[in-house]
Amino acid sequence: MSTSYNLNSVSFQDPVMIPAAQLAPVLITASTALAAFDLFDAKDMTVVRLIHEHLVTALTGSNNDLSFIARAAGDQSVTITYAVAGNDTPLTVSVVGQAITVNVATDGSGNATSTAADVLAAVQASVTANALVIVALASGNDGTGVVTALSSTPLVASVGSSPTLDVKTECSMDGGANYYESVAFTQATSTATIEAKKLAVTGKTARHVVTLGGTGSPRFALSIQAIYRP
Repeated sequence: MSTSYNLNSVSFQDPVMIPAAQLAPVLITASTALAAFDLFDAKDMTVVRLIHEHLVTALTGSNNDLSFIARAAGDQSVTITYAVAGNDTPLTVSVVGQAITVNVATDGSGNATSTAADVLAAVQASVTANALVIVALASGNDGTGVVTALSSTPLVASVGSSPTLDVKTECSMDGGANYYESVAFTQATSTATIEAKKLAVTGKTARHVVTLGGTGSPRFALSIQAIYRP
């Protein structure tokens, strides 16, 4: 923890990131209460809600789908392409701007041979692609299935019919037995928005509560940042 001074030589402590309050970009498909974190030393806290564009592939076959989440929040215009072309071609990944192209490995007859696990490893091994997206096996997939061609597909802010995302911070005065709403963010819909809220800390612990509504299997990719002033 460091100490800073203003022009009047009055000292104050710099804001401190709350590690336990951080949520790396993840897919949200249902309501959830995130793990509580300690606020004993905080005087006030600033929380930033970030929505990330994402894609979960839906290829023909089984165990061959991946999820991609843009590392940066907001409109990033990232696209994913799986190209299947030529005979006896190796698996490679290329990036031009925000466009990621996976050149799928093929056999002597031009059939794709790369599995989802192979593609995942190749994207992670590409410095430029890995800097743009977080890639993981899609839910319910073990990565053993061979992928198919995928035309250029953009990552999107949300999926579903009229999806809504509610995020609020709750504080507890009794150490976690009961939580009370401290601040609520504006309800997010299909726009990849960034919003920050500041609150005076009135309890000993806090947590973030996320509620997702809508139809058609609604889904957002969300991350949260929180800092406090000691």
